[in-house]
Amino acid sequence: MEELRRLGGMFNVSTHETTEHGSGTWKELRLHNPDAAVVIKYGADPEQERHRILKHAHKRAVERAWEIEKQLVMAGFQGRGDWSKEEKDELISRGTVSGYEGVDIHSVHRYPQLADDPGNVAFTRDTKRKRRKSGNRRNRIHRHDS
Repeated sequence: MEELRRLGGMFNVSTHETTEHGSGTWKELRLHNPDAAVVIKYGADPEQERHRILKHAHKRAVERAWEIEKQLVMAGFQGRGDWSKEEKDELISRGTVSGYEGVDIHSVHRYPQLADDPGNVAFTRDTKRKRRKSGNRRNRIHRHDS
């Protein structure tokens, strides 16, 4: 640990003990600087950590994809979605469009390098939510299988 503290000029070094219900306890070593974050976990399950990291990266990619979509629509472009006038207004005011979710175009489990790429996000109707009644709407986003 003392050797790592010598990196204090380049990194913020800290240690933590984390307990998660059902998953056990592990020690965590964190090294942060403006350009990188390195987290070393002792005692964590590698597959669970991989899943957690991919989930976090996907969430970040979706947030960035919504930000980019909002900027495109505000600049007068159509964006990636086939948005109606009302949906564009909602996108500009709220930053998202209700009833839509960001989904991966290519599986991040097959292509983990795309996990935090907003270009790998498509906006589709959230099928878990109650659909709006509109008889003339067609499926707006085409999913690409990986």
